[in-house]
Amino acid sequence: MLLKREEGFILQDAVLTLICFSLLVSLTIPFITQLYKHHHDIKRHEEAYNQLQQAKAYILQNEPPASYLSEISNESFSTILLEDNQRLIVCIEWKDSNETNKELCQYIPNYM
Repeated sequence: MLLKREEGFILQDAVLTLICFSLLVSLTIPFITQLYKHHHDIKRHEEAYNQLQQAKAYILQNEPPASYLSEISNESFSTILLEDNQRLIVCIEWKDSNETNKELCQYIPNYM
């Protein structure tokens, strides 16, 4: 014979399970979001490095025209050419997912 007080346990178990599941989801979503941002920042850094290598190869093969900066720069990355004591430096600038400015530079050897 079932006692009346046992009938409420199913609802209590369901509510407790729902609360535990909600707590678990609320704790994992920020972690997953942070992982996604980190992955996106790594991809952007790799893309910037590839563009930097392309710019370096172009400059080593050709005399860079004045319009070269506008050709390689786009809405995500900007390219800067600097001269430093008879050396040429090419830099790529971009912003990461936190809107922090990032920069990647390389010297171009034997240019001048």
